[in-house]
Amino acid sequence: MASEDGDPAAAWIVERGAKAIRDEAAVLESLASSLGDPFADTVRLLLGCKGKVVLSGIGKSGRIAEKVAASMSSLGLPAVFLHSTEALHGDIGMVQPNDVVFVISNSGTTREVLDIIPTLRAVGVPIISISRSAQSPLALATDVALVVAVGREADTLNLAPTSSTTGVLALGDALAIVVSEIKGFTAADFGFRHPAGALGRKTSEAAAK
Repeated sequence: MASEDGDPAAAWIVERGAKAIRDEAAVLESLASSLGDPFADTVRLLLGCKGKVVLSGIGKSGRIAEKVAASMSSLGLPAVFLHSTEALHGDIGMVQPNDVVFVISNSGTTREVLDIIPTLRAVGVPIISISRSAQSPLALATDVALVVAVGREADTLNLAPTSSTTGVLALGDALAIVVSEIKGFTAADFGFRHPAGALGRKTSEAAAK
């Protein structure tokens, strides 16, 4: 591990980094193999959504929910992020009966996430959960339970949300991609939503050819 000057050897550093990436890649392989009816049911709910998609979570799950909402919006599926704690203090008012709501918690026991379920039920929206177990309190409280099962996180302590958040991110991207493909979303549609930046220029140039 250590070089002559006492610092970690370059080869060890690179191998540790590669191991972390391989550990996360293994989660993605397992997730891809485990997609089943809940995934298909979720796609159908998204295709039938007459309002917007709302994704809620806190902590690292909340950060992932924000990114998935952005990806869905750019691929033609209007989506917004709702912080679970802020939802309990009035922001849940953004949820309307025609919406579809995702609630995300790796453990499936996060109190703030569970506490918004009764109000969502009262609004009458379909509720989809993403957690690590189909038997988690969150999964059992929702209409569709998507599972990202992670044996351990990629960090040595098995504490930092790493493999689990990578899995949820990939699952969200997969949902957005499948829905956009079924809807016939085109490069021109994508470009319309990206009027600036490199992606906007790329799609504009492609449309001009």
